[in-house]
Amino acid sequence: MWDVEVTDQFLDWWRTLSSEQQEALTDRVDLLAERGPDLGRPLSVRLP
Repeated sequence: MWDVEVTDQFLDWWRTLSSEQQEALTDRVDLLAERGPDLGRPLSVRLP
């Protein structure tokens, strides 16, 4: 399992989303935490 860090700016933006959008995004962040950098596109982009 990978640690996913979020910023205050992200949390402020996340709070503006509808509950359905928050749930969908949370599902993707959970998937990122599970798969890490192997997740790949279109859900994740590797940084150089």
